[in-house]
Amino acid sequence: MRRIIFDNDTIDAIRLFMEIEHHTVAQTANKFRVSEDTIRRVMHEHNIAPGHPEKRTGLLRQITDEKIAQAIHFFKDTEIPMKKLCEELKLEYYMVLEILRANFTEEEINRRKSKLYRYSKLGDNNPMKGVTQEQHHNWIGGVVSDGQGYLMVKKPEWYTGRKGSDYVFQHSVVMCKALGITEIPQGFAVHHIDHNPLNNNINNLALIQMGGHSRLHQIEKKMMIPCKVQRLSDTGVGESPNA
Repeated sequence: MRRIIFDNDTIDAIRLFMEIEHHTVAQTANKFRVSEDTIRRVMHEHNIAPGHPEKRTGLLRQITDEKIAQAIHFFKDTEIPMKKLCEELKLEYYMVLEILRANFTEEEINRRKSKLYRYSKLGDNNPMKGVTQEQHHNWIGGVVSDGQGYLMVKKPEWYTGRKGSDYVFQHSVVMCKALGITEIPQGFAVHHIDHNPLNNNINNLALIQMGGHSRLHQIEKKMMIPCKVQRLSDTGVGESPNA
């Protein structure tokens, strides 16, 4: 039978869950998704005392109603992180957690935790703020991915489309250069003939009206084979990345 090995952080978490928060072997096994025998082995190997539910229940009796009401208010009506919340209430983390578990579901607690984590990465705290060009994980020698399978490039000075954007679709720039225009005219789209959005060679691009572009994809989907199209040489293409 495979023996489960826990790292020190997990062992400390089990100790907190049992000795401080006073959860039972069964509750701990369920929490850490292992068997009760595994939890008992960890308890024996690391000298972890068993949980006592009656002590856990008694924790709330040690806290004033005013403190409990404050904790509920901070949790529901503010975005104070747990560490700050504990400092405001002058209570240990496990005591605040016990108040929350008595008044909110695990889903509500986890949802708030996730929301605060997202907020912590905004603005100056965003690890990607100021990361540009070769420092960015999507940088490909001046070309970046839009995250949807298409490539984008820094907008050339002559390009007048996508006003307010620093980057434009590479296939649009290639098509405009070939046709001698400065932006993709309204109502047109660039089609990738081989269905590979990363292949932006002019020989793989076709200029098609939006309606025709949609019908072409419908036909191709029914036939399950690519349709042969010829690149138009006049009038441009819309700014849709779809191809």
